[in-house]
Amino acid sequence: MLELKSKNQFSKHFLNKKLNKKALDLACGNGKYSFQLAKNGWYVESVDKNKELQNIFLNYKNINFNLIDLEKDKSYLIKKPFNQKYDLIIVSKYLYRPILEIIPTLLKFKGILIYQTFMKGNEKLGPPRNVDYLLKKNELKSLINENYKLIMFDQGKRKLDSKVCMIQTLIISSIKK
Repeated sequence: MLELKSKNQFSKHFLNKKLNKKALDLACGNGKYSFQLAKNGWYVESVDKNKELQNIFLNYKNINFNLIDLEKDKSYLIKKPFNQKYDLIIVSKYLYRPILEIIPTLLKFKGILIYQTFMKGNEKLGPPRNVDYLLKKNELKSLINENYKLIMFDQGKRKLDSKVCMIQTLIISSIKK
């Protein structure tokens, strides 16, 4: 589960009733963030390559599951859900550098990106161990430019889903109209 400095930062900002707000949950895995958001009035576009997840999402009218392998042919970038803007984008435990800089461009004005994944040093603690899938120190900060305001950045050895790992967390807001 996404871990922030304060246990209730995620719920404080995003799980209050936010009717008509749109979220994008990239590499959604089992959908825990998609479900939390949907139960609290968000419309969620969930993206994952796992075909077996499709049936899990069928019971939620405000979740649209998109079966997309983000690491294959990038023609998906001009199609739904990537041709829309979002109030919230969540990426947790996933890194694919070729689309890293594209993700924040999908934010609406004042939209929020929460990105948390593993970083170098994690190969000594447990999976993932492939350094190609581990962020370099301060790497997520490269997403910040004049169009985004930094809300929070944290990195280092942290507890994530009950295990100690090296993670990096970035929360930014779009300030471009």
